[in-house]
Amino acid sequence: MGEGAAMTLQVESRYLVGYAGQLEANKDGALVSIEQYCGQHCLDFDGLDGTLHPMRWHMEQLASSTLDCCDAAKRGMWLTAHDLRGAAKAYDAADALSAEQMWTAGRAWSMPVGHRERDVSAADVFSQGADVALAPPPFTSQVGQVKDAIYQLFGSVNQWVAQLTGFDLLEKLTPMALGDSGAVRRVGAAWGELEHAFRAVAQDIDRGMDVLSTHWNSDLPDTGGASAAFDYHIRKRWKPALEGLAQGCDATQQLYELAAIEYEYVVNTLLFALNFYAKRLKKAMKVFTTTTDWKKFLWNLWQIVSTVWQLIVDTYDLLFKQTVIFKEVVEMVVANFIYLRNRMRGDFEAFKTL
Repeated sequence: MGEGAAMTLQVESRYLVGYAGQLEANKDGALVSIEQYCGQHCLDFDGLDGTLHPMRWHMEQLASSTLDCCDAAKRGMWLTAHDLRGAAKAYDAADALSAEQMWTAGRAWSMPVGHRERDVSAADVFSQGADVALAPPPFTSQVGQVKDAIYQLFGSVNQWVAQLTGFDLLEKLTPMALGDSGAVRRVGAAWGELEHAFRAVAQDIDRGMDVLSTHWNSDLPDTGGASAAFDYHIRKRWKPALEGLAQGCDATQQLYELAAIEYEYVVNTLLFALNFYAKRLKKAMKVFTTTTDWKKFLWNLWQIVSTVWQLIVDTYDLLFKQTVIFKEVVEMVVANFIYLRNRMRGDFEAFKTL
């Protein structure tokens, strides 16, 4: 720093302490609530059965990544609050030292006991942390309607085939095939709640900085000052990082909605296939149970057996393709979340383990 350069400083240390308290309130309140909610609802796999089962691992990875970010954010906010309290103590100590330096020749007067500078109290200025009211995600099961439709469409044929062959198609295939698209939407809705919660924390720490900034200004020629560095730390690192997490949660919700729609489309395709084969079986069964011509009897018996076999083959093929589709959809969810976390606006270095 060149000769003649001087520092400009205005600081009310109690405001630093007040903002530190707000950060700690977010750490102990909002972020803990987010963690608990994520663990309870984003890892709720009830209903993700059948061909939806492969989604579980990827969904767990997304939730675990978010929980890791929450844990790192709590540690980061604790450290930031700790350093801010340390800065407040340092300013107070520097002021006491300056007071001593002012009276090198001693002073002949004394200050009355209890006298304080006229100051504005920080009480009730800073918030008690973000208010995150996380609602349980709504759930409307869809699997019951699908099962009813399958049994209504194929039930009588299935019963007849079971009596003839000893193989109950619906009993074997339905649990393996069907999951609940409503469960996918339920988990997606939970991510939507997390989006709002992360945005609330980002807005809360930004509003707190609005309060602090009017009571802490320091300017050091050429290198800036502590207040400017702290402003950058909160407004350009922490706030965008939290907003980035919120955007990632929003994207995850939308992609789960897409996954539910894709699943329902495939289920409807399965119902269409069942309808086609049910008609063929009913036609063959009618002739099989009424004809006295042994040639027609054998031919229709073959039609029944071959149709059942083709139904099994086509259903398996459809379910295999459906599983592949969901694997790709969920991998897309994970990839997009990572992309958003790494590339969108937001300094995710703030969430690194300290």
